[in-house]
Amino acid sequence: MEQKCRSILRRQHLKDAIQVTIEGDPKGHPQLNYVIATDALDRIAETHLGKTILISNRSEWTDERIIEAYRSQFLIEAVFREMKDRTTGSWWPLNHWTDSKLRVHGLYCSMAQLLRSVIWRRIHQAGLDMSMGRLLSQLEDIREVINLYPKRRKAAKMRQQTVLTRMSKVQKRLVEILGLEREGEGELG
Repeated sequence: MEQKCRSILRRQHLKDAIQVTIEGDPKGHPQLNYVIATDALDRIAETHLGKTILISNRSEWTDERIIEAYRSQFLIEAVFREMKDRTTGSWWPLNHWTDSKLRVHGLYCSMAQLLRSVIWRRIHQAGLDMSMGRLLSQLEDIREVINLYPKRRKAAKMRQQTVLTRMSKVQKRLVEILGLEREGEGELG
């Protein structure tokens, strides 16, 4: 047990901030006692913890803008993680071997990612708070059916009726926000 504690406290600054003793209780079982040295912890926090040095070649940016860019870096990392995700990502399957086809595939996938991000942003601005995965799942479950009816005797063209499947309240709101409803939907035309 002492060896395990030493191993854990090997991490930087832990042995200075935490004092551990192992003693036996009246039955002879080992008992772990620890004390956090608040003065040492304060000293470590003041001198070592939470310090980040940002270096930038953007001399025209203000300090606030540089910090904002650094703190929003996680957003673009999330986009790349999503692009690589095989369930919702747009890069898979990748069935191309020539450079030109790979470039076109990359263009299409980037455009798909951009479109998904614009849709997600639009629904967030409209007050719907949901993840990209849930958004895609809700949209995927909406189906459009076009019923075609044979031409009547003297009709110039075949009649058709466009109908959307039954939708949940969330799906109806998504259709409304994204402007996917059509005039005259459900009517014969």
